[in-house]
Amino acid sequence: MPRSSGSRSPRRSRSRDRDEPRRSDARRSSSTGRTGRHDPSASPVRAKGAQGSESMWVILENLPRKVSWNKVRGLFSEHGATVASGRVIRADNVALVRLTEGDDPSRMVKELDDIEFKDVPGCKVSAKSVSEKVGNKMMCS
Repeated sequence: MPRSSGSRSPRRSRSRDRDEPRRSDARRSSSTGRTGRHDPSASPVRAKGAQGSESMWVILENLPRKVSWNKVRGLFSEHGATVASGRVIRADNVALVRLTEGDDPSRMVKELDDIEFKDVPGCKVSAKSVSEKVGNKMMCS
């Protein structure tokens, strides 16, 4: 007596057709042969000539206690920069921001150093650039 497939339709068999390509084959990168892996050569590190590379990370220190991520992102936006990622570390009164590749971190440091938030007068924020290594480490901790 043949086994019934129960509620499964013939289209929904348990095994796939061996003649059809696998879905993961379509996602494979021809250069790396791996699926869904990050290509390190595509990372947004800006060339700075023979002196090395400039980091895309900017750190804001001496932030007001209750500053939100949206306020930090808005501050960069007001000054013409686009934020790729970042976080606010309220315990340390610090915000770590990674800019997109088209932005100039040194310009942002100059423009945002000694700036005050509009809703918290008298609290001057200091800005400085940090290395890729420090920025990545702070994001993960």
